[in-house]
Amino acid sequence: MLFRSGNITLLQGDARTTLSGWQQPLDFLFLDADGESYPLYWELLESAIADGGIFVMDNARTHQEANEKFVQIIRQSSDWLSWFWPVDNGLFLGCKGGLRLR
Repeated sequence: MLFRSGNITLLQGDARTTLSGWQQPLDFLFLDADGESYPLYWELLESAIADGGIFVMDNARTHQEANEKFVQIIRQSSDWLSWFWPVDNGLFLGCKGGLRLR
């Protein structure tokens, strides 16, 4: 654990080892790795994200080719609502179960 404050815990490192043994569902996940590894990480991370949880992937616009396989995995899943946000290097966002307004 890198940082904890109230309900926020910041974990930094390789997801394959950092989340080993992690038991709590993730409400927010920021992905910033090499694009070719996202599908590998996703196999480990998708089930850890809570229903209604959000992920944000960095470099979606500047590394489109490297991220293409990962984007297709998310886009083809009926469990995720996803969209691009063309800010800075581009962000690809997803919400598990779609967005539900309360």
